[in-house]
Amino acid sequence: MPSVKVVLVNLDFESEVEKKVNPFLIKGQYLSLENLRLNGLKADDWMPLVDQDWSGAIPATLILAGGKKKFIEQKFENYNALKAAIQQL
Repeated sequence: MPSVKVVLVNLDFESEVEKKVNPFLIKGQYLSLENLRLNGLKADDWMPLVDQDWSGAIPATLILAGGKKKFIEQKFENYNALKAAIQQL
C-alpha cells in the first residue's frame, strides 16, 4: 500500500475539546496524527469544498490519491475496510 497521511479534523465546539476531543485522541492513540480543529467557520462555507453532496453527517472520510478524490460518509468498521477504500483509488 502506498504511504498514507492521515489528518483528523475536529468539528466540535472549543468548549468540548478538553471533555470530548482530547480523551478520544488519547483513547484511540491518535495523538501522533495531525489533528486540526475548524474554529468559527460556518458549515455552509466549507462543506461544499470537501464534497458537494455531503449531508454534514460524521464521521466522514476524504481520500485523495493520484489526483483522484473519494468521499465516504460513514464509519469504517476496521482497518481492512479503510485500506480497501484507499486501494480503490
